Amino acid sequence: LDLFGKTGFFGKKPMQSLGIIYQFKIHQLDGQFGSRIFEGDEKRAYMNVIYDDIIGTSDHKIKTGVTFVGVSIQQKVDSLIQNREELVMGSFAEYTYTGSRSSVVVGLRADYHSLFAWQISPRIHAKYALTPHTDLRFTGGKGWRTPNYIIDNISLLASNKYWIAPTQILPEIAWNIGGSLVQDFKIFKNKASISVDYYRTNFTNQLVVDREETSNAITFKNLSNASYSNAFQTELQFSPKKYLDIRMAYKLLDVKSVFAGQTQAQVMIPRHRGFLNIAYKTRNQRWLFDLTCSVFGSARLPNDGIDPIFNLPASSPVYGLFNSQITHVYKKWNFYIGGENLGNFTHDNPIVSAQNPNNIYFDATKIWGPIMGRNLYLGMRYEIKKKNSDKTITF
Repeated sequence: LDLFGKTGFFGKKPMQSLGIIYQFKIHQLDGQFGSRIFEGDEKRAYMNVIYDDIIGTSDHKIKTGVTFVGVSIQQKVDSLIQNREELVMGSFAEYTYTGSRSSVVVGLRADYHSLFAWQISPRIHAKYALTPHTDLRFTGGKGWRTPNYIIDNISLLASNKYWIAPTQILPEIAWNIGGSLVQDFKIFKNKASISVDYYRTNFTNQLVVDREETSNAITFKNLSNASYSNAFQTELQFSPKKYLDIRMAYKLLDVKSVFAGQTQAQVMIPRHRGFLNIAYKTRNQRWLFDLTCSVFGSARLPNDGIDPIFNLPASSPVYGLFNSQITHVYKKWNFYIGGENLGNFTHDNPIVSAQNPNNIYFDATKIWGPIMGRNLYLGMRYEIKKKNSDKTITF
């Protein structure tokens, strides 16, 4: 059950308003994983009051308000019980400056948590146009949350390993900083753009899921200043000829923490990823062609001591996935045919000890690739446009 509402009041001055957002929800989730039973119940009440105004001109905007969150959570699996009630009262303020070549958003919020006392979260976003074709962006700030280690990791119940609960629940706190550079230019006399992004996140505290400290258990533990991530991405978009668009991207994810007593890469996260999309449409726009290739680099797999028994690899291989679709447009009808995983690549024997689901070695949580092979499909769409309206209903 989820109830949501929004109320707005407009002030006498331009761009002056007061908004109230409120939500109440009750969620119940039950599941069975073999002989293991999970029971979860959450009740949450939320209210956010936001006041918007300007200082002098619309170049200087302010936003301030207060929030309230009340949460009651009960979770149980095996002999582990996580019950928690928390109240959070917070206030925030945000200032936005918009100039001809630059814009800056500076914000600060202060929350008082009934379990963790005060949490202060600053943030800043800035954009500057170096040239009419070059944009530079910067962002930085702090975030925090209360982890729910059971529901956050419910997929890990697809094994027979028992869980070792943390001695106490502490808030996860992270600082993030990064930026991006976007450059527009021309290739073959057509518009093109290239972007470069880099973000760094440091966790002053993180609830880490260690699947390697004990061979037959999953350990949850709070680690201080031991986890970080570096994310780098570059993307190129261009059109070598009219009606042909090409988009390429590369991402590097360096995510590390302490597992089994040493700093290692987070499991199941490919370090390198590549992406290529080629889209073409005929001059009369009656035929549309689309081809996408995603390449996933090697990812470290959990080394929990049973790998030699079942001859499991230490890391996943590099693999690619190919998807494609052809669409024909006829008046208000769209007819399409396509395929997913056209290379028919699959993860062989993805479930460890699938023949003996009741023994300690059974594990369905080490699946690093697709388990479904080639999938072909076809379909059609019909569009109905309302009279005197730009709105379109698609079936």
